[in-house]
Amino acid sequence: MGSSPRSYGYRFNWGGMLTPAIKILLIANTAVFLVQTLVQLILGPQAHRWLIEWFGLMPRGVTHGLRVWQPFTYLFLHGGLMHLLINMLVLWMFGRDLEQTWGRRRFYAYYFVTGVGAGVVNIIVKTIADPAGLGSALQPTIGASGAIYGVLLAAAVVFPDRQVWLMARWERLGTTSATSPTSAACWSVTCTCAADRSSIACATASRTGSGGACAASLKSTYAITRISPPRAPITG
Repeated sequence: MGSSPRSYGYRFNWGGMLTPAIKILLIANTAVFLVQTLVQLILGPQAHRWLIEWFGLMPRGVTHGLRVWQPFTYLFLHGGLMHLLINMLVLWMFGRDLEQTWGRRRFYAYYFVTGVGAGVVNIIVKTIADPAGLGSALQPTIGASGAIYGVLLAAAVVFPDRQVWLMARWERLGTTSATSPTSAACWSVTCTCAADRSSIACATASRTGSGGACAASLKSTYAITRISPPRAPITG
């Protein structure tokens, strides 16, 4: 009795690459960026500036104009395609495992606590530096970077031994590149230190507040970790 060799196929699971919360955040940020682009192309730069001033984070607008929605809405606005792509790439790389460990609701809570917390720190520091609201307090801040740095810090706390491959590129005497593994904790500390340095100059810089996510994210990370101890993440 003859037998034919059995073939085993492998089916790639795309569903495992995008968890529910990450998918919603990617879609929302991309959709808002498309709206920004269309407003600038169709209605012109003045309309786009109005959009940024009303929905970006402008400290004077919050303290004097009571635009209390700005610490939330600024997270979905971005200053360009690369700004959006880098933020969304890091969100997907590190946020997916956090959502699988914590669950969707707790990940959402952590993401917005750190993002809004960074915005609140931005408002406080700029208002102290510019109480009259005539200088840095008029500079809008946009982007999800505050929440993204929170995600990076959480990844370093929950997965301290996770290896992250970094690629360095130099253009000196030709073009060379090198890759090296490092831990998630080391990679995250490097990024958050850069964020802290940027927050020191937030009185004069227009894109600040990312460093403010550190304080909010540290407290939130430990709170969520106490509620839900880390489980082994599901990898797909």
